[in-house]
Amino acid sequence: ILLIPKGIWFGKKCFQNSINYNRMNKKKLVTDVFFDLDHTLWDFDKNSMLAFKRVFKKFKINIEFDAFLKVYEPINIAYWKKYREDKVSKEQLRRGRLKDSFKIFDIFYTTEKIDEIADSYIHELPFDNHLFDGALEILDYLILKYKLHIITNGFEEVQHKKLKNSGIDHYFSSVTTS
Repeated sequence: ILLIPKGIWFGKKCFQNSINYNRMNKKKLVTDVFFDLDHTLWDFDKNSMLAFKRVFKKFKINIEFDAFLKVYEPINIAYWKKYREDKVSKEQLRRGRLKDSFKIFDIFYTTEKIDEIADSYIHELPFDNHLFDGALEILDYLILKYKLHIITNGFEEVQHKKLKNSGIDHYFSSVTTS
């Protein structure tokens, strides 16, 4: 998102328009562009699915995979909402989203096993690095004109690995995690 006095603009065209706008006023109005990582540049859904497939295989979890994802995804979103609102801790988020999902399938694991599965998922997540179409092109375009930054609510220990493993870490002057 690029903020300029005339409003909010999206996509590559907005940056071309802002450059024309800047030339007309003969001053640089925008110096920095901020991105979220997950669901913006980094294809979280695809990468998460691939990580879960490896975790399911490792732990021999016998649930139909697509059915699990349909249950897990809204539970995960609800837990992230609670986490952002300080209603659950990081540990409760990591445990609860899995425990609640498995419960739907009448599968119950000990807290220790849930922690193992959660740790394995977090470990696996940054190994798949699918970016959205056009992500590299827009970063290549923007890096020549602006300082680029990441602001993310993802876990710090994972976000930096995602950036490095996907080969886009060098684009960003700063990475801020909440």
